[in-house]
Amino acid sequence: SQWQVSERYLVQWPKAPTGLPDTALETHPGIRRGILPNGLRYVVLRNSSPPKRFEAHIELHVGSIDEEPNEQGIAHMMEHVCFLGSKKREHLFGTGSKSNAITDFQHTVYHIHAPV
Repeated sequence: SQWQVSERYLVQWPKAPTGLPDTALETHPGIRRGILPNGLRYVVLRNSSPPKRFEAHIELHVGSIDEEPNEQGIAHMMEHVCFLGSKKREHLFGTGSKSNAITDFQHTVYHIHAPV
């Protein structure tokens, strides 16, 4: 299977130090989390600097590790098709917006910085 072939890419992390507290880190008080009806989980944190701008990141837990050997490159191609092929993205041209995307073994991430 594909996972047997990809085992050479698995990271072997060192053991955690002993004696550390077994408590979760505190959550930032301004974070809002939720799940949309379609199952999409989101996290929102208001940031007023710089003013009148927003930043959005969408992280998908899919990447090149999910490709079969005869599909190499399709995750990266889909990144371009989904992002660069969007007609709505054209409305951002000339507004000072910045956008980009990245695909790695386990993730595809799209991000945009734009005026409100």
